[in-house]
Order: sequence, then structure tokens, then C-alpha cells
Amino acid sequence: PGTLTLTAASIPAATPGIINMPADPLPLGLRQGQTLNLAAGGTLGNSFAAVGAEMNVSGGVIGENLEIYNSVLNMTGGSIGRESYAFAGSTVNLHGGAIDLLFKAETGSTVNVAGGTIGHSFAALSGSTVNISGGGVVEELEALIGSVVNISGGTVGQYSEAGNPFADDDTFAVVNMTGGVLGDRFAAYKGGVLNISGGTVGEYLSAYPGSEINVVGQAFMLDGIDLTGSLLAGIPLTITDRDIVLEGVLADGTPFSFGLNSSRHDPLLGIVGFFDPDATLTVSLVPEPISAIFLGVGMGGVLIRCRESGPRGR
Repeated sequence: PGTLTLTAASIPAATPGIINMPADPLPLGLRQGQTLNLAAGGTLGNSFAAVGAEMNVSGGVIGENLEIYNSVLNMTGGSIGRESYAFAGSTVNLHGGAIDLLFKAETGSTVNVAGGTIGHSFAALSGSTVNISGGGVVEELEALIGSVVNISGGTVGQYSEAGNPFADDDTFAVVNMTGGVLGDRFAAYKGGVLNISGGTVGEYLSAYPGSEINVVGQAFMLDGIDLTGSLLAGIPLTITDRDIVLEGVLADGTPFSFGLNSSRHDPLLGIVGFFDPDATLTVSLVPEPISAIFLGVGMGGVLIRCRESGPRGR
């Protein structure tokens, strides 16, 4: 029982418009139209929030639980503590410095990583876009259902994943890889799509039921048999064979080799790359494939077979 009354009030102008730290006093937060320039020697405490503002960080320290809403964060140096968030309408441009673990790109945000590092557990949530062209995600990038991650450079650490084994709709988490390095033990779960046309993929690539791996390249061999001449440019071929090796050359000229093991464990090798029979795997040629790449050159001179290669034979 009781009454709640809401009364509109005039909001005073946010002053000063530009804050330079450490020279200026520490603000409690940032409002619409304000700009914060944080340099070496400056410190922001925990739970700092920016709404409709701009943050330019070239040095200094930002504490835990940073939250930005409809704001721009440009970072070339300094550090941000654990558990920080980029919410709807926000853009993070990382060119240097370090963001600690538990960083989340929330719905409606964009994160551009061209340098610097993001620590353990970087999550791209539904409706977010992440572009990685440099720098590195130290360990575990998690692309959740509804997100898009584009990797053209830089390094993404091991134990990364896309999709959700408990997904119950037709929405996808899409990872497009045209360059860079994707670390060991990347896992595509239900609703996870990994499109590979360049860069280096680490060992133990795993595709679980309901996931999709699409490989675009110049040449392909399956269990030692050249597929290149039988493929039409741009027309995907679905590979249903398991417990054999798929190898070839990606569109950017990088060699690859995936063990299409139907079990995650091999009696002799232990944990291996895994492609569930209910996962979708396709290969397709670039518009101008180098179909003669295998002619006169044994595969041993072009590719190194991954250690996790499973038992041969169909």
C-alpha cells in the first residue's frame, strides 16, 4: 500500500564537457556529451559508468565493473579491470592496453580489436558484433547464439567456442575467419557456424551435433584422394565421411589438416579433433581455384598432418 510519484525535473548541463585525467578531478561517471581522456597516472575506481559519452584511454587504470552505454571507448594503452561491459549502442576500439577477464559485448554493441589484449573469458552476446584484426584474446572467446565474430588477424586463444549445446531455436553464432590464428580446442556447438577461408586453426578442432564448419580453399584432399578437380567453384560439397583426414590449402594459401574423428578420444593419441556425424562439414573452392596445386608435389611437401589424425579408412 502506498503511492509512488514520478516528477520530471530539468537536468543541468554536464560539466565540464572534457575531462583530462589525472590533471582534472575524478568524475563519478560520464553523461551525455562528455569526453574523458585518461592518461598515465590517472585512475578510475570500480563500477564506473559512461552513458552517451566518449572515453579515450591512452594510459592509467580503470577498476572493475566498467559499464558503457551508448558510448565510445577508444583504448590505446592502460588497463581495465575484470568484469566490464559494453552495452547497447556502444563501440569499443581496442588498439592497445589490456582488458582483464570477464569482458562482455552485450546486445547492440560492437567491439573492434586491432591491438592490445583481452584476458580470459571474452563473451560476444546475442546481437553483438566483434571484429578482430590484431592484438589477442588471451584465452577463450565465447560467441553466443545471435552474435557475429569476424577474425581477420590477431590471435584468439584456446578453449574458444561458438553456439550453445542447449540452443532451442534456429538462431546462429557465426564466426568468419579470413586470417589470424584460432587457438587449440575450438569447439562449435549447436547453432555455431565457423566459416574458414584463411588464417591458422589450431589442433583439436571440434564440431558437435547441430554445428556447421564451412571451409573455402584452393585445393582439398580427403583420405589422400584429391577432391579439387571434382568441385565447382563456389558450390559447397558436404563431407559426411568420418574417421579420416581432410586437408588442403585455404583461400589465402594457408595449408590445413583436420582429423575428422567421430570420437573425441583415441586409444593411442588421447584427445583428438572431433567431428560428430550430426555436424555439417562443407568444402568449396574459391572462384579461381589452383586446381593443380597437388600436381607434381606430394602432400608431404605442402602439408603437415596434424597429430590428432584419426584412423584412416572409410
